[in-house]
Amino acid sequence: MKSRHVVFASLALTMLFSFMTPAHHMAASASSNRRLFKNIPRDSRHVHYLAKKFTRSKFRKLKADERLKLQKHLQKKYNLTFKTRSTKYFNIAYRCPEARMNHLQRYLVKFFQQVYPRYFIYEPTHVINVIYFANKQSYTKHTKSGAYGYYTSWTKTLTTYAYSGHGTLWHELIHAFVDQNCQSNPQQWFNEGFASFYEMAFLHNGRVSEGYTNWRMPYLKASIQKGSFSHLRDMMKESWMKEDYGYAKARFLFCYLWVNGKMETFVKAYLYDLCPNYRGPRLGKMAIKKMEELTGKNIHTINKEYLAMARKAKKNQKLYRKRI
Repeated sequence: MKSRHVVFASLALTMLFSFMTPAHHMAASASSNRRLFKNIPRDSRHVHYLAKKFTRSKFRKLKADERLKLQKHLQKKYNLTFKTRSTKYFNIAYRCPEARMNHLQRYLVKFFQQVYPRYFIYEPTHVINVIYFANKQSYTKHTKSGAYGYYTSWTKTLTTYAYSGHGTLWHELIHAFVDQNCQSNPQQWFNEGFASFYEMAFLHNGRVSEGYTNWRMPYLKASIQKGSFSHLRDMMKESWMKEDYGYAKARFLFCYLWVNGKMETFVKAYLYDLCPNYRGPRLGKMAIKKMEELTGKNIHTINKEYLAMARKAKKNQKLYRKRI
């Protein structure tokens, strides 16, 4: 099965070195100087941006300079002219009609406003660039990517094409948000399961509606029916997913957590308590322990409930949260 997007190319190298380093609290202390997202001052005369304060006129000039720099970079890299626009934390370059870009920008802004504060506690440290090619043909030709889109951590850039679907945008935005908040490397099942969860979500009356199975579900069900499904415990100890249905398996684990009302607390615990302080198999063991603590169930019961839920689930089905 082809993965939906390109995995962080920088992840492998940094993970290699992380395995050579014992668990420590370096990332936690490094985060202490960062500004909490909820503590960004409300100020009608100034804009507080990337831990700095600007007058509104200087902020407009700064954003114009950012857009021009991005435009020149893309012209040099692809020999193409992109239009640009921006929001506070995003610079957008695009080659699609304005109406389409208006639609995509609305989905970007609503997602950031509603989803970012639920899971992520720090203000972004870097602006996120979002590059939209006009169509798949142009995107594939210039990027050589066969994925719907991808996020590059070292350039803080999300690259896709205008009709790849908002699920691609939201998937890659989760990668960008994790990158801005986690100073060490999450396991692949966490990174891709969390991001893939938002491949299937919608804007309904301006609100993000989530909690759906999606096109990955048949791969998971097939593995269960064939008897090739391995215990969740094994996947959660891996740094890299070994199974070809790993994305589907990891995604449905987040569906399970969402249905049980534990997704937000688990994500925050993993990003801010576990990931900065543990490496390799130890990180997986602590993630299992945290999931057991939050659900009040051992991993074997979780695995059993997960399988029962997966057997009943259908492709592109709306799930519902349990009343806790």
